[in-house]
Amino acid sequence: MRIRSAPECSSQPTNLSIQGRSDALCNALVGATAQCEIDLHWGFFFDGTNNNLKRDAPDFTHSNVARLHEVFSETRDETRLRRYIAGVGTEFNKQIGDRGQGAQQKAGLAAGWGGEARLCWALLKFLDNLSRFLCQRELGEILGQPDPTTVRTMATDIGLPRYQLEQMATDEAQAIRMLRSVGMAASVAATYDTANADPNHAGRRRVLAERRMLLEKQMEQRHAARIKPEIGRIRLSVFGFSRGATEARVFCNWLREACDPAPGGGLNLCGIPIEFDFLGIFDTVASVGVAKITTVFDGHGNYAQEADLRIPDYVKRCLHLVAAHEVRASFPLDTAWDSNCEEVVYPGVHSDVGGGYRPGEQGKGYVDGKASDAAKLSQIPLAHMYREAVKAGVPLDLDAATDKATAAFNIAPQLIAAFNGYVRASQSVRGASTRELVQGHYGLFLRWRRLRMQDGAELFANQPFVARAKAFKQQDYEDLVRANRELISEWQFLVTLERVGLAVAAQNVLVQTILKLHAYRTAATWVLQQRLRRWLEVKPYWNETQPLDSRIVRLFDDYVHDSRAWFKVLGAASEAAWIQEQGERMVELERRDAAWQSWKQQALRSPGFAARSPPPPSISAEDKQALQAYRRSGGRDLPEERSGREPYELFGFLRWRTSFPGGESFRARERLQDEARRAHEAAVQAHEAAAKAAIRNIRFGPNGVPLIL
Repeated sequence: MRIRSAPECSSQPTNLSIQGRSDALCNALVGATAQCEIDLHWGFFFDGTNNNLKRDAPDFTHSNVARLHEVFSETRDETRLRRYIAGVGTEFNKQIGDRGQGAQQKAGLAAGWGGEARLCWALLKFLDNLSRFLCQRELGEILGQPDPTTVRTMATDIGLPRYQLEQMATDEAQAIRMLRSVGMAASVAATYDTANADPNHAGRRRVLAERRMLLEKQMEQRHAARIKPEIGRIRLSVFGFSRGATEARVFCNWLREACDPAPGGGLNLCGIPIEFDFLGIFDTVASVGVAKITTVFDGHGNYAQEADLRIPDYVKRCLHLVAAHEVRASFPLDTAWDSNCEEVVYPGVHSDVGGGYRPGEQGKGYVDGKASDAAKLSQIPLAHMYREAVKAGVPLDLDAATDKATAAFNIAPQLIAAFNGYVRASQSVRGASTRELVQGHYGLFLRWRRLRMQDGAELFANQPFVARAKAFKQQDYEDLVRANRELISEWQFLVTLERVGLAVAAQNVLVQTILKLHAYRTAATWVLQQRLRRWLEVKPYWNETQPLDSRIVRLFDDYVHDSRAWFKVLGAASEAAWIQEQGERMVELERRDAAWQSWKQQALRSPGFAARSPPPPSISAEDKQALQAYRRSGGRDLPEERSGREPYELFGFLRWRTSFPGGESFRARERLQDEARRAHEAAVQAHEAAAKAAIRNIRFGPNGVPLIL
């Protein structure tokens, strides 16, 4: 395994070097088949959580996996085929029956529900690819078995009763209402359902074995008819991002079940040798079932078992691009530790590496004052992955792609200059492991955050990128400023915790709530001790007094996003859900205010009216302020969402990102987990109770029900 920080980016990022072109040629020719034989090239693309090519491409928010998919060169003769697997939490209905709405959407986003079904569909397509070449039809079509029906016999998660939707939304507004109708209890249930549901290994293996037998008959018929050309090899490449990277890694392992045993531990399909040329993954996050946010569990439920995240030996090359500046507890990193892997640590948060941000979001990625897709930090790791895949023999071809697909690989010279400046300025960062390397880069980020608050929160709010964020979208501005204020509160909380220990509970609502649950006090104490330990580890970086290189400051200011600021795990179901909710709230406030004003006018005109007719409830001062702002804007400006982020008392900026180093033995990992699990029920229940209490203190609807429910 090789580990390193990101290299500099050339002025022509997608062009291969002379050595790279030589490697590409060698990999294309190695083991080349005879003239009467042909190679089949298959590409599989697993997108990340809430990433969906069809939905995202129009506004340039499609991920790097989606962009790579678009330049995989398909052919009409079925010798080159690509398969795209939409991210969990989004629509994948025709393929597996996931409508990406209501309870299904919520479960996919929160717990990775639907990932097992997506894996099973991809395995079906692996076999279908050969059938398409042999007889121009897929196996499900031949058998009269629709894919969603077959997948339900192979995967546990897609068939869980509570996620069967009675109807499908007919428009976006209805889809949003369906999502909003899924309360916190259902979200928690989705998490535990997915975590506790073992994959349907028997059903999956049975279907794959049956279909492989049908393929073998097709091959026998082809051989009997002496049809040319013969198939020399199947050349396979797989890509994934986020939970899609987890799916990609599991796919590599479950692939054995779709294949024949081969000499030397390799893979064959119906006697055809398979060469697994390349596995390209961006920032692997499992978080399947109970995520790391619960402190005790690690998010390796259902299909994301650690053993299936190993990179098999038959994968010739694996490249894993890792985010150096991601810190959300819900996004722990699973490193790729096997000997055929290379991990490269890139500056930025999760989607700065895997893609998905809208150009200009949070005031980042501007060229000459205008937001630009080519100025998104994620474009540089995209180009890196493209080059390495082409070198490995993957048929990615920008020259043959559409103009739109090719333009999605453009990189602004200003971004290249800023990125290379960071690379040169951060060369002192060293590490013997991915975790150490990430921590070194994250230390630079902490120094930048401290720099931007030296004169208080006002300095941060006046930064040019914050001003750009405000012009781009008011919610972005609100998120950045409030997350920065939370960072100040987090710092104060940790300093106090360090000084007086658990007595800090008297000064903090969330911790008070935990410690009042006497039955869970031991677990709560353990949680806080872990939080203190993590603070003490990052404290030297936070308190560093040496000036920070201006090249590092520039990249953070202008290109690196704040993933924690916008991610509201305890907030509204989505930004669209919040907007719809607030629109309905304004209509209700208008109605209530009109009723109050009407009553007041009648009371003034008729002295006895007030005695006969009690007044309707008036709106609160906060509601009145929101309504007045709404009116002043002509009904355009709705209140921004101000809360719902991961609680900083437990999971803030001042900690390392959680990562799971695969080199550590499973037995040692189990010992560590057993120690934590002694208090796991108490910790989880205490955390949930505290979170609910904190939510109740945030805001209420007209009937006293928390709006996020």
